Amino acid sequence: MNIVFVTYHTCARADKMARALIAAGHQVIVLQHLAASENILYGQQLSSFYYDQVDLAAKVKMLNIWANVFHVHNEPNWPVSITCEAADARIPVIYDCHDLNSMRTGTAGYGETEAFKRVDAAIFPSIAYLQGATKYHDFHEPSELVYSMCLKDDRPTIQMPRIDALVYEGHHIAPLDHFAPSNPLYYGYRDYINFSRECSTRNIPLAMYGTRKEFAPSYRLTGALVTGMLPFPEMMKEMTRYRWGFIGHPDNHPQWQKAMPNKMFEYLTAGIPVIAWNCAEAEMWLEGYDIGVVVKSYEELDIVFKDTKLRRRKAKKVAMIRDAGHFDMEIQVPKIIKLYERALANNPKVARCTTGRTAQ
Repeated sequence: MNIVFVTYHTCARADKMARALIAAGHQVIVLQHLAASENILYGQQLSSFYYDQVDLAAKVKMLNIWANVFHVHNEPNWPVSITCEAADARIPVIYDCHDLNSMRTGTAGYGETEAFKRVDAAIFPSIAYLQGATKYHDFHEPSELVYSMCLKDDRPTIQMPRIDALVYEGHHIAPLDHFAPSNPLYYGYRDYINFSRECSTRNIPLAMYGTRKEFAPSYRLTGALVTGMLPFPEMMKEMTRYRWGFIGHPDNHPQWQKAMPNKMFEYLTAGIPVIAWNCAEAEMWLEGYDIGVVVKSYEELDIVFKDTKLRRRKAKKVAMIRDAGHFDMEIQVPKIIKLYERALANNPKVARCTTGRTAQ
């Protein structure tokens, strides 16, 4: 198939999926917002850029003659709506919804609701997000669960020497010192300042990958080892050096409760077991495969982190499951293609035109 990926931010999930589809013999072009993509960290192939909504619409119209499907990632949602308006009515638009804002706020926002109304099918990273789309947006079109796994080629070689630390990877880290709860840009699940302080008091070395440079000093003051964003292959190699990977948050925030984060699969691909806290759906994976530990307090975190025998046993299981291919993005490709085919088969052109989609 000829597939157009539309993204806003540079997106690891989009890159993994695009590379997996290319490796399976499909053609992929990535349309990416220029202003939000100054640092191309993931080496996306066949990339083009758009400047604004008008430019995106123009590029989508140009690609109508080539594309079999448009696959649009959110954060924010307006690229989804613009793509739906500009795409030929015969070409399905797939909404890859990996940030369901209504799950965090408990309300159905206009942009998100419009996106679900316009698209022909949707992909979700977790069961909870699929259920959320039904609950908040009455979405009943074809859908599929596609987890943010890594490709076989992403498996890194082990780096030495090993660092005795707990690693947290994620470029959204923002401390309370800069974004208070009253600030509309504040997200509690991105504030790890108190977590970092508590780890320091318990002598748990904490390494934080991808901390924004303006926030890095605040984390360093708590004793954390802070590293800026790295190209994806380098980040994967570096993560092999740590004892455990961490996902979730001590605060019971709905974003983490319902999410299935990229970083969990990146840790596993790097061969390190995972500690999860308040990350319900991911916890089912860790306990089901016996590749991680769920903690519910700092006392439990302290005990688990310092249990060398437990860590070694979990790491062996991670290596076995990983090498068997259970966490490879390649196994997701048939699910993605099947969803594309379902959207193409359910393509009543006249009905689609009534929702704002028109043949170009």
